[in-house]
Amino acid sequence: MHRPVIAHLKAGRYCDAIAAARSWLECTSYPQLSPDLAGVVGEERTSLLSLAREVLAMGGPLGGPLWGAPALLHLASAKRPEALLMPPQTLPKGVVCAGWLSAGLLDSDMPVGFVCKPDSITVPTDEVTAAVLVLQTVELEAPELADDFFIESMEPIVDERQVLSARVLLPWIEALEATQIMLRGAREAAGETVPATPYAGAGTFRPLFLPDSVASWALAAGRTFAAMAR
Repeated sequence: MHRPVIAHLKAGRYCDAIAAARSWLECTSYPQLSPDLAGVVGEERTSLLSLAREVLAMGGPLGGPLWGAPALLHLASAKRPEALLMPPQTLPKGVVCAGWLSAGLLDSDMPVGFVCKPDSITVPTDEVTAAVLVLQTVELEAPELADDFFIESMEPIVDERQVLSARVLLPWIEALEATQIMLRGAREAAGETVPATPYAGAGTFRPLFLPDSVASWALAAGRTFAAMAR
């Protein structure tokens, strides 16, 4: 279903390309994207993924633009096996809505165009896990987060906690990819076996949208967090 998008882009019909990309993403899950794009290379692939990134950022259920802060978490609780992450009560300047996404959403068979529905989520305690805090802004620029934003956003959850997040916000789909890399890096550093996924073999993950430089940061951050969480 991506072929009409490429055809419209080549012909300079950008409004038609956006509409076709939206239809494609509303029918295709994330695990299906890689095999779907296997034959698309070079400038065509770059242009197609760039447009898909913009459509996802601006066309989610919240109306966009939607930014994501990838976070690794190690939450400790002697009383409960799960912790509830709720949307922050105090929002940064320029942010009109916020909520959480589970890092496992990339494994879902839900069409990627409908994945971004941030809300409250539960995460396990006493193990390294990951989530994405999604922020909807009024302006096109990503908002600035205060140094203590995540700590204040997660009060109160449990008796102890360690949180690592990206200070620079990413388009939400890139943030989800970053959490996968961060989590896999943390688990590998801890000596855990990383299971294969529908779109990645065991111990590997090749993001479609995330730039290589950010992927390298995410992997290093995950490994660092594993040492902190011990």
